Amino acid sequence: MVNFTGKYVIDHSKSCADDFEKYVIARGMPPAKAKKMATANIVMEVEQDGENFHVKMTVPAENKCPFDKKFVIGEEFEATRPTGEKTKVKFYWDGDKLCDKSVDEEGKEETIVRELLPGGVLHAVSIAIKIRVVKLQACLGSLSGFWKMLGT
Repeated sequence: MVNFTGKYVIDHSKSCADDFEKYVIARGMPPAKAKKMATANIVMEVEQDGENFHVKMTVPAENKCPFDKKFVIGEEFEATRPTGEKTKVKFYWDGDKLCDKSVDEEGKEETIVRELLPGGVLHAVSIAIKIRVVKLQACLGSLSGFWKMLGT
């Protein structure tokens, strides 16, 4: 089993802020907030103990922690997206990939697939099934992001 434990920061040189901004606006985030979020240096801390996880995402410049959850693979829990939407989320394994599927109150589905790459890089691909976003991969609302491990 792959261990995702580490502290990661979004790598803006490989991730597309314009696509992320369009993506969260399509999800309902106000444009001004979306612009700030698309360029923020978001830090993600992952603690993994077997099937038990603790994930915190912080925006250091704003001293905010918009996501701080403990969860177990295969068990559904409630979370709030950065857009404010309430969702039901369930994490699962697909080989060495850590995936989650979430469904919000309006029935919008999103799947995120995370994979560890060489050099301490966490690659995350987000696929929003029921959202159509212009200029995003495959017109499915797909968004690819890269996170580099701090200290590597």
